[in-house]
Amino acid sequence: MDSFQAGLATLPVAAAAVVLSPLITPIVAKIGARTTIGVGFVIMTAACIVLAFVHAGWGYALFVVPLIALAVGMSLQNGPCSSISTSCVEPRQVAAASGISNMARYVGSAVMTAIIASVYAGVDMRRTNAGWADADALAAAFSWSMISMGIWCALGITMVWLFGRLKPKAPTELVVVQAAAGTTHTITPPEGR
Repeated sequence: MDSFQAGLATLPVAAAAVVLSPLITPIVAKIGARTTIGVGFVIMTAACIVLAFVHAGWGYALFVVPLIALAVGMSLQNGPCSSISTSCVEPRQVAAASGISNMARYVGSAVMTAIIASVYAGVDMRRTNAGWADADALAAAFSWSMISMGIWCALGITMVWLFGRLKPKAPTELVVVQAAAGTTHTITPPEGR
């Protein structure tokens, strides 16, 4: 494919994310944020497993469905993760939590891109130097990249499961008193009293 054709070929992936975006909030309301995030990581892991079986004979039709599944999985986990990061702090800390969440996402994306690109380049170089055909070396490099991504997505499933098992500590008496004081209203006496 030339660059224009490749751009058109990826449109279904972007369309899946755009179509799913307004549905995320109702999904979270129905099944909960933890389950939504977990389902997103499961879908992404499954898509990576399918893509790990790539070989030089694959055509576009075999790529498009797992790539759409990756977009769906990312959409399902990305929004709720951002919401959780801002909903578990005090109102005055929301801006800072949002900034930290965004920074973590950008840094994480950059690190993962570097890892996956290194895996891809290393496998491609070794296969090409060993005399493999370009298409076969490309497929092997892509396959190992998907295995690497699948491992990270599976770790995401594990984190969702582990964090879901954590039980919050019971509030201390001071926290309960502060919460009660914050919800009561003081009526000022009329002037002269």
